[in-house]
Amino acid sequence: MTGLRLLGDWGSTRLRLWRLEDGQITDRREGPGVIGLQQPAADILLDAIAPWRTAGASRVTLCGMAGARGGLHEAGYAPCPLDAAQWTQRTAAFALDGLAIRIAAGCACDRDGGLRDLMRGEETQLFGAMALDPALAEGRHMLVLPGTHSKWAVVESGRIVSFRTFLTGELFARLRGSSLLPALAGEAAGDPAAFAAGVEAARDGGLLGSLFLARSAQVDAGQSAEWASAFLSGLLIGSECAEMAGAVPSPSPVRIIGAPGLAERYAVALTRFGTGAEPNDAEACTLAGLRIVDADD
Repeated sequence: MTGLRLLGDWGSTRLRLWRLEDGQITDRREGPGVIGLQQPAADILLDAIAPWRTAGASRVTLCGMAGARGGLHEAGYAPCPLDAAQWTQRTAAFALDGLAIRIAAGCACDRDGGLRDLMRGEETQLFGAMALDPALAEGRHMLVLPGTHSKWAVVESGRIVSFRTFLTGELFARLRGSSLLPALAGEAAGDPAAFAAGVEAARDGGLLGSLFLARSAQVDAGQSAEWASAFLSGLLIGSECAEMAGAVPSPSPVRIIGAPGLAERYAVALTRFGTGAEPNDAEACTLAGLRIVDADD
């Protein structure tokens, strides 16, 4: 990629934009996520990139919820199995205030019972990860992308072949704010021992039968809100990892694409289930995937 390019990841909770010149990041900006916007999405984007347009920027390439219904412009879902060439063929392209806008397609995966699982944004990171590490584009590998809706994806020979979604992050946030568990105000990463106890509880029993332990430990054993919050995080992440650990292709480790603190907690949980884990830089994967879409002329 040469010249000036604007790349962005517009998720449900925030907008991240990067200005690149001759392939190097020279500036970055942030804005609100797609959910609950107080202005039209087009106005948000144009305001965010206004300082960069004077330098001659003429194209913006986006991924994530920008392509959702109710986002900036709807981009469809490309079905699995899916390689990078097939994915970029589904890119949505349109003009906005003299700018050429591209939005990466999401990805869809058939599940049992005629249902489909969906992702937006994570497919960009998956193709970016394979572009950054060619070894991932050979053979069969499992990757997890932790977040509000965690994705576990299987890639094989450069294609996304399947994935599953877990509402772990959203469930954690809602349980912490619920009336049944009112005192879980601490940080999820605040107590490693409590997190490990939550993972062990996930190993020993079912999720629903263990959730209230976070509260009873406060009432009966005098544990702090920080302890209970970390325990709940370990229980939820541990349950997710327990369900998926048996599906990991041996002997390759699970690649984790996520924020460093969250990726570390997933690595701890996976290790306790006997599965290796290897972190990947989430921003680098996002940018590498956006470059694939941007370069597809």
